[in-house]
Amino acid sequence: MRLLFRNATLLAMDDAHGATPFTGDLLVEGDVIAAIGPDLQMPLPPETRVIDASGKLLMPGLVNAHLHSSETFFKGRYQGTPLEVWMLYSYPILMRSPIAERLLYLRSLLTAMESLKAGVTTLVDDFFDPPGFDARRLKLVYDAYDHAGIRANVSHCVIDKHVFDTMPYLRDIMPADLQAEVEGPSITPADYMAYCREIFASEHGRAGRLGFMISASAPQRCSVEMMQACMALAMEKGVPYHTHVLETKTQAVTGPEFYGKSLIGYMHDLGLLTANTTIAHSIWVSDEDMALMGAAGCSVAHNASPI
Repeated sequence: MRLLFRNATLLAMDDAHGATPFTGDLLVEGDVIAAIGPDLQMPLPPETRVIDASGKLLMPGLVNAHLHSSETFFKGRYQGTPLEVWMLYSYPILMRSPIAERLLYLRSLLTAMESLKAGVTTLVDDFFDPPGFDARRLKLVYDAYDHAGIRANVSHCVIDKHVFDTMPYLRDIMPADLQAEVEGPSITPADYMAYCREIFASEHGRAGRLGFMISASAPQRCSVEMMQACMALAMEKGVPYHTHVLETKTQAVTGPEFYGKSLIGYMHDLGLLTANTTIAHSIWVSDEDMALMGAAGCSVAHNASPI
């Protein structure tokens, strides 16, 4: 396949052109940008498709550094509610079985299609598929992204603390009979490590553009043993350790109540702030938190929200 875009507004973001837009042409051969510059003149095979891109912007694809494909069908639902309430509707504590495998594939495909339509060519999917971990189901996510042609880093988010132990005071205010009705997570650090290694062996590097990463959901939702095992494996494989930190005011209270310090300070003390660490949201961080994150070289996927 050979495509020649003529008279586009080009934002190349490369060493030669930097971040200054200019008018020019761009030649694509196969899956490679073969040439870029003003008024390209060269012999073109007859099968070349020439596209007049006047008035159009051509630029590198965008990167969505944090999303949950498992929430693609939730858009527009439960709007304007705090995260803790939103999650009760989106992921009910006494939830039913996971969605059917065909629908799982189609949901992932829709996520990729909507991303590409918006100019996102790379996404980070923190996949969540409660209540279990099934390599066959995660493979369907990879199948969809492979077929769509998008780049993606995929994780399978893990939680190993009981939901009533993830927020202050829940054990105090919830009736004992309700607490007894709700089962806790059954996965252990050893189980999750075995699962992750299986995915590394089968899916990581697929098609040259799909990868796997490690995701411990949040410091208040995972045991110390789980988080440290996740970090060790992420460092071993050279992939991100992806986690949610300080999304809400409730979480800003959780750190001091549970650990006597902020959740970032807690992670720092556990050795979980590294250059491999990607922190999603990072809204209710203090100056001291940001100093710790900066010193460690963490990355932030700042999904800002007024809630």
